[in-house]
Amino acid sequence: MKHIRRLGLVLAIICMAIPLFSEPVELIGGNLKLVLHPKTGTFCLYHIADTGKNRYEPLIEDRNFGTTSWLSVQINDSVFKLAPRTGKPVEAVRTANGAMFKFLLTDDFYIEQEFSLVDPENRGFPTAVAMEVRVENTSGTAADFALKGLFDTMLGETQGIHFYTDTRNRISAEERIIPGADRDSVLITGNEQQNFVFQLRDGGVTVPSALYIANWERLNTLSWLPDFLPGRSFNTLYSVQDSAVLFVWPTKNITANALYTVRMLFGPYRIQDAPSAPDLDAGDIVWSLDPSPKTEDERLSLIEQILARIDQIELDPSIATDEELDYLNRTLDSLLEQRIPE
Repeated sequence: MKHIRRLGLVLAIICMAIPLFSEPVELIGGNLKLVLHPKTGTFCLYHIADTGKNRYEPLIEDRNFGTTSWLSVQINDSVFKLAPRTGKPVEAVRTANGAMFKFLLTDDFYIEQEFSLVDPENRGFPTAVAMEVRVENTSGTAADFALKGLFDTMLGETQGIHFYTDTRNRISAEERIIPGADRDSVLITGNEQQNFVFQLRDGGVTVPSALYIANWERLNTLSWLPDFLPGRSFNTLYSVQDSAVLFVWPTKNITANALYTVRMLFGPYRIQDAPSAPDLDAGDIVWSLDPSPKTEDERLSLIEQILARIDQIELDPSIATDEELDYLNRTLDSLLEQRIPE
């Protein structure tokens, strides 16, 4: 009898140690499927494929339940990634209009991340995802809150043009957009079959304080803001042409029991004033540089020339080929790493 009791106690302890996750929740509407994975606290978004029956293709990277895309909240100087922790599982539930994650990671805040499939263009069926993140200050005192989100995009990585906006024809190297100062209202990544749009202003969204576009590894950092170097390529030692975008929203002082709220709108919807991907069928332009300057002044001069040329190409992509832009990015990276003694 004692052995049976001991066995029962051991089994109870094991069960208590295993995190209890709710089941994934799917939202399907129009040509979209959104899947919430409480095991990781992340989501995947799919669009129905042009070929095959009921076959969906990812609109953002969906490896490992979409864990390469994530959100983090900052309270004062502490940063918390929105993901399960020991003894703190994430719950995914259906709501009246969609589905929601519930995060209770600490006594200092409680988070609800709610999703719904919406029709921003009145087509009669959903073409986008509306996401609202509500952070309740449960710390008992006023605190500074901020939010950031990394999105591992993929559609533009094979096109030469990783991103473009309604004011920039091409973003093919590291870039920062400040919506409060810049005129961009949408950020778009796409391939020949599909576009994926992030709404940056209007449409009820919360305007971010900054967007950082860079190699995914350089944005996937523990520090709140990434190391930003304009014009640097989307390559690192371990990944090639692997771009992503980091949204950072403003810090706000939130009183006890009040909410910090962020709203996003994204998906494969079309916006009337958004441009199509630029035509790249331009004549070849040979633009060679000596990547081995002999003085520091020569190095700085070459960097200025390359940045000026990249600016020209972004204004008019037809004046350059993808090969030239790749060469410029590689040469720029090399020059930025060099240091020539005086």
